[in-house]
Amino acid sequence: MNHKNMKLVFIVTGLLVALAGARAGWCGPGEDALLALGVDNQRALDLAEPAAKQGDPLAQYVLGRIYAEGRNVTKNEAEGAKWFALAVPRVKALAESGNAPAQFALGSLYNRGQAVSQDYSQAAAWFRKAATQGYAPGQNALGVCYVSGQGTAQDLAQGVKWYRKAAEQGFAIAQNNLGTLYASGQGVAPDTGKAALWFRKAADQGNAYAQVSLGSMYSNGIGVAKAAAEAVKWFRKAADQGNAEAQRDLGVSYFNGQGVAQDFPEAAKWYRKAAEQGNAEAQSIISSMYLDGQGVAKDAVEADRFLKMACGSGDQQACLKSQALAEQKAANEKRRRAGLIRVIVTGLFALGAVLFVLYWISGTAKENAS
Repeated sequence: MNHKNMKLVFIVTGLLVALAGARAGWCGPGEDALLALGVDNQRALDLAEPAAKQGDPLAQYVLGRIYAEGRNVTKNEAEGAKWFALAVPRVKALAESGNAPAQFALGSLYNRGQAVSQDYSQAAAWFRKAATQGYAPGQNALGVCYVSGQGTAQDLAQGVKWYRKAAEQGFAIAQNNLGTLYASGQGVAPDTGKAALWFRKAADQGNAYAQVSLGSMYSNGIGVAKAAAEAVKWFRKAADQGNAEAQRDLGVSYFNGQGVAQDFPEAAKWYRKAAEQGNAEAQSIISSMYLDGQGVAKDAVEADRFLKMACGSGDQQACLKSQALAEQKAANEKRRRAGLIRVIVTGLFALGAVLFVLYWISGTAKENAS
């Protein structure tokens, strides 16, 4: 074989390898960043940033999402738009060439209306292309479409089918979603044991939603033997990841002494974390703790702040409590002012009496002198 023919073989082989890699979904750090997005956003950022600067379109897409949504960075829509502008044309080209991760990314863009007009049907179509190639995130996303009826007719059985395909590949989000369907009996016969099994698989991979669901099952003895300490273990794992529901549940555990020694200050700490993230139940409870001085110093101002937050979250009881607190504050202020006026009036009378006595003594002294 001459030199020219050998060169041609190398070129053709390289193209075939590149094409096979594209169709199999091999994209290097860009795909790794894509898989990390929403699971470990810091890792996604660490992977995407250098790769995006080197021109990796999937990394550019991920970086666009990170800035547009404020994931582990200050939200910056202009910066997000910059990376989307670089990514979208090349992601589309990759998707059209059969690259499964790019098909999933393009479906996500259509689903969210980021850098393209929102189109749920297009999103479902691209998710399907990725799913039929066996790409787990695409299978899970197609399952979501079927369960929600977004972009396709609702079909819970199809949702279960696609969740299962992704879950059996070890995709934690799909494992959690499949567990949720077994727990609720949507598309499958209710089976809390299978729900717990799938939640555990996802929880073991660090999925916070599965961790809090598994914790709840241990707390209530649903699908597993009741075990308060085991519940606390899973609540803590999810709470440490910033899951507000788990933070509230961990607060409940410390407040009631379930699975841990009763500890009101620790309960208040976790309730407050959940409350600051918008959990209405935690907002209501921490407000009561501030009012009663339970686990925290009494603080009516903080109590009212959290009551107003809970009211804004739709808790009508919190609205009534906040109103009652405002009325009590107004009544206290009215009594304070009335008391102050009484003190002033009494003081003026006393001062008048003193001045009268001084005047009388002065007059009497003058008469005696004369």
